[in-house]
Amino acid sequence: MPMHLRPNSFALAVSLAGAFLYAQAPAPRFEVASVKPSLSPAELRAAGKAPPRPATDPGRYAVNTNLSVLLQTAYGVKAFQLTGPDWMAAQYVEIAAKLPEGANKEQVPEMLQALLAERFRAVVRRETKDENVYLLTVGKDGPKLKAGDPDAKWVPNSAGRATIARAGTATGWIAYSKLDGMILFDANNINLPDLASRIRQEVDLPVIDKTGLQGTYAVSMNVPGLSLTAAAPAGAAGSNQASDPSGVNIFKSVEKLGLKLEKGRAPIEHILVEHLEKAPTAN
Repeated sequence: MPMHLRPNSFALAVSLAGAFLYAQAPAPRFEVASVKPSLSPAELRAAGKAPPRPATDPGRYAVNTNLSVLLQTAYGVKAFQLTGPDWMAAQYVEIAAKLPEGANKEQVPEMLQALLAERFRAVVRRETKDENVYLLTVGKDGPKLKAGDPDAKWVPNSAGRATIARAGTATGWIAYSKLDGMILFDANNINLPDLASRIRQEVDLPVIDKTGLQGTYAVSMNVPGLSLTAAAPAGAAGSNQASDPSGVNIFKSVEKLGLKLEKGRAPIEHILVEHLEKAPTAN
């Protein structure tokens, strides 16, 4: 005897079947992955070895990084959103992996989650709560930002300008330098969420991009350099006078870009690492 379902019952059955199939869909994983302990890039250079270059082949993933950064990449969070053992930032690993056929780079974070669970026995817990934050917004006279230039070269040391730190990013490069006792932050091609992350290093609260501005920009501004200066007094960052001895104020530097930092509240997700092995299991 055929079974008849009312329309609502049929919709519910289809919904439940779809949910079941979705729940059974396996999480994406690397087809094959080599994971081994490593030295930091600086230690490798000191030993006369070149750090491995990031993979340019879209079907491969290669990185030399510490477990803290690896977890941040896997779960899409910043350093302040990650809580775990203190040694995570000092434990470097080298990963060389092949993506499965048909996979793309956007799936890499999920693959890293699976790899961390399998090779480092990682167990994490998500927690979201409303917190005090700084909201990065557009100033009353509008933004004063220049379009980014992905081909722009780093300004070489000249006229007393000394490089403190440089790093490549997904869209270009960022650099910190010192000139006439002032610390400058430069980026050739940075988006606003990433700029908010850099500003966050100069204040004691998360910085959330609420500008609504799309695209990438060339940015140059004076910063206190609190994240670079070991002598910075505890608690100095984040006050309305967040500045170094030269008197640089990050709030005024942001205003010169036609932007503004204002206090607010926002839900912030945190990743709490409940278990993590220092060394990966054997390849």
